[in-house]
Amino acid sequence: MDFVELNQKYEAWLRTQLPVIEIDLELKHQRMRDNPFSFLRASFFRWSDLWQKHMQAFHSAPKLLAIGDLHIENFGTWRDLEGRLIWGINDFDEACEMPYAVDLIRLATSACLASSCEHLKLSCKQITQSILKGYQKGLVMGGKAFILEEEHAFLREVALNAIRDPKIFFEKIASRFPTDIKPSSEMKSLLVRHLPKGSKNLRFAHRPAGLGSLGRPRFIVCADFGGGLIVREAKALVPSAFLWSIQKKSKRLYCQKILNQAIRVADPMLFLSNKWVVKRLAPHCSKIEFKEILNNYDGIQLLHAMGFELANVHMSGRKSILKDMKNRRPADWIRAVELMCRETLTDWQDWVKYTKN
Repeated sequence: MDFVELNQKYEAWLRTQLPVIEIDLELKHQRMRDNPFSFLRASFFRWSDLWQKHMQAFHSAPKLLAIGDLHIENFGTWRDLEGRLIWGINDFDEACEMPYAVDLIRLATSACLASSCEHLKLSCKQITQSILKGYQKGLVMGGKAFILEEEHAFLREVALNAIRDPKIFFEKIASRFPTDIKPSSEMKSLLVRHLPKGSKNLRFAHRPAGLGSLGRPRFIVCADFGGGLIVREAKALVPSAFLWSIQKKSKRLYCQKILNQAIRVADPMLFLSNKWVVKRLAPHCSKIEFKEILNNYDGIQLLHAMGFELANVHMSGRKSILKDMKNRRPADWIRAVELMCRETLTDWQDWVKYTKN
């Protein structure tokens, strides 16, 4: 089945799961044309389909709760209960049981595609090896969360760079108002419940953010609190596209379970239910735009840290993964990444042609 047909089938299924925001779906279609990296981010359902067809050599790899839709812009920061700045993976919407290699190969593929878009000037071999080294180091060490207060000066500098300036952040939030798309009463109530007492002047707005989740209901509430602005976001959740791709009917969500198993310092403002994820948005409590920082920072070092952080999430399968990796040469991983890059590039080119007609 070609990508266009598969995309139509997936979107038809998505409409059976929730009230799709069609204007966001149209925006997603446009952004998928931008470059192969954006296309990859927007089409995890296709990645899952390609995995079944082309990655048979990795199908027997140990399974565990994996992230699925992992890519280089799926990392960010949050504040813990002590106010410390934490860095790590920040989106688990597509989590479910998969071979651990899904996450490793997708992360490396995303970096290689970003490199082709000139976000990252590294070879596929350099990218894959950097991620693998970080991942193996994390597993061997038994994992360690990235707390940026005392260690990881490099990541702290990335997290606090001028691009994430509070003034710029709140100007972006303010640009969301007014909005034509209104939240449901259920969404409003959900957002209000997660505001502190004393919040005033509540304003609700539709937020077309991300790429893979575009089309799903996603709203923010802004409020005045203690003399300044605070923001909460709620996003609708659906079962993983990986389950859809293998035709496994399930309504189960695994976001909370995978978080509970990870070596991680919790975000106290992250709340998960059977339908929604609610979190605080703030200048240093959000994802980090990879392409905006690489002109000033070391890509190899950052990819190594990403691999290590992935190991933190996969720690429940540590022993079996280390054993499995001993039997796989680095060249096997590089060939797999190169293959998935080629397949994604072909799909992207077909999509660009299709949407021009």
